[in-house]
Amino acid sequence: MLIAAVILMLAAILIVGVNEAAARGRLGINPLAGIRLGSLMYSERAWQEGHRAARVPMIFAGAVLFLSGLVLLVLHLPESTLSMTTIVGAIVAVALVIVGAFVAKRAADRVLVDDSDD
Repeated sequence: MLIAAVILMLAAILIVGVNEAAARGRLGINPLAGIRLGSLMYSERAWQEGHRAARVPMIFAGAVLFLSGLVLLVLHLPESTLSMTTIVGAIVAVALVIVGAFVAKRAADRVLVDDSDD
């Protein structure tokens, strides 16, 4: 369970860290990290605005993963309960990441509309 806990906690840090770096403009469009949707990758402005819009769901996704990992480390529950905690935490986090991607796409689409009006 130690390995699963560490993986969950590192994934939490990675999700929040990458999104925050992109939102602040420290991580530009790239082939490896960030929300990889076409509308976000259209321009640096769309990339940054999309990631800014996705902050809240991504922070919640990270919090769910981190807390799931913490539960695995701290609580001395039966293995079946710990496994369920991991699975439920991962499912909730994935759902939140999907929500974040949806919100990011909508924000990037608004940037594209604004840019086409100029």
